Amino acid sequence: MLCSPSRLTVVPLVVLVGVGLTGCSSGSSKPTSVGAPTATPPAAPATEATASARATGTTGASLKIASFAYDPTPLTVAPGTSIPVKNSDSAEHTVTSDTAGLFLADDIAHGKTVTFTAPTRPGKYTFHCEYHPNMHGTLIVT
Repeated sequence: MLCSPSRLTVVPLVVLVGVGLTGCSSGSSKPTSVGAPTATPPAAPATEATASARATGTTGASLKIASFAYDPTPLTVAPGTSIPVKNSDSAEHTVTSDTAGLFLADDIAHGKTVTFTAPTRPGKYTFHCEYHPNMHGTLIVT
């Protein structure tokens, strides 16, 4: 007896569905994978990486001066971090701690970069430009 074309299509389809349902009912909660396992490790949380960078002082923090303003402000760094300051303005600027003698990046000419060291004690430190009284910023040491 010959099978009709519709029977030839239905029978393999029923078998495939049955096999698929059997795989779903195995009771295992682990996903099955096909092919070679991947070697990509899970990404570390951003907060962990940030905390690690702060602990080692390698935050890559920098301060920019443009349009008579500090960027970013506030700037958060680890204690004792070296902070480069780049001046993009045509005028000369400073980064002068409001607490006398705490830190200073002095006479930063146009296009130049001067580096200063953040305080070693955690805290919030304000600073200003000696030449332009409207320029203020904040350094947060954590």
